[in-house]
Amino acid sequence: MFTGLSGPTAAWGEAIARGARLAAEDCKVATLAVEDDGGKPENAANLAQSFIGNPDVVALVGADTSAAALAASPLAETNTIALISPTASAPIVTRGKRYTFRICATDDLEAQAAARLAVQRLYLKRVVILRDTRNDYSVGMAATFSAVLPPVAVFDYSAGDSDFRAQLTSARGFDPDALFVPGYYGDVAQIAIQARDLGIQVPLLGGSGWDSPKLTEIGGKSLEGSWFVGWIRPAQGSFVDRFRARNGAEPDAASAQGYDAVAIACAAIERGGSDRKKVRDAVASTTNFPGVSGTISIGPDGNPRKPLAVFQIKDGKFATQGTVDP
Repeated sequence: MFTGLSGPTAAWGEAIARGARLAAEDCKVATLAVEDDGGKPENAANLAQSFIGNPDVVALVGADTSAAALAASPLAETNTIALISPTASAPIVTRGKRYTFRICATDDLEAQAAARLAVQRLYLKRVVILRDTRNDYSVGMAATFSAVLPPVAVFDYSAGDSDFRAQLTSARGFDPDALFVPGYYGDVAQIAIQARDLGIQVPLLGGSGWDSPKLTEIGGKSLEGSWFVGWIRPAQGSFVDRFRARNGAEPDAASAQGYDAVAIACAAIERGGSDRKKVRDAVASTTNFPGVSGTISIGPDGNPRKPLAVFQIKDGKFATQGTVDP
């Protein structure tokens, strides 16, 4: 397994790894090795190649971002070994692939759900989009959202920027009802802080890129009342209890999807043994798998069939406000 234990998405990587390690404890047919790709696509590709070169490795789990998964996926395809990503959500990750799978919903489903939330539930009409042009996830989300609810304006930034005031000042001039910001939690938190500093009080909307405790840890009250569509939280039960006991914290959705990615890999290895192609076929035929992130069936496109959740940020917490079927 490889994931970003350091770098810009380290909060996800660590959460995924924690869930994955619990799944490995339950796995009776395989062991788990976890490596840090630093959130860098080139590192993900190098780690995938290293694992593939070990004949004892019969399946790969990783990476946590779409860019990293896209770097590793061609290696999985060429070497006929299953690659299962817990959280890489760009549609292109699995498109036209036979050996690449994911546990999370795709960006297009997220963006459609966010747009329906904006129109049907929040009755928004004037939305400004801020998108990260270095992030396939953000660009794809913005495009799909725009097809459902055309924005009054779109402004660009790049991952790692620290000053968003120019874009936000321009956005304010369009008198929006909301800002749609389909970025990653660190940038989104800073955008929210700076928006409030500039007197923009409308809610922010987003997707699963927001889904980390770091979002409100960084952004604080500036995110109060904002909404996002993301992954369903794990239900109460053994996984939650064990996660709390092990980590002294509540599991989040990334932890649950890390658990499920490894659990599905283990179930496939139990059926396919040491034959990589048979393991791939077992992953592809996964149906009604009782995952901690929901019941999972893998479709012919390599994507899961499971619902999404709608969250509103209240008192610094992610309050579930219903679910959306795929």
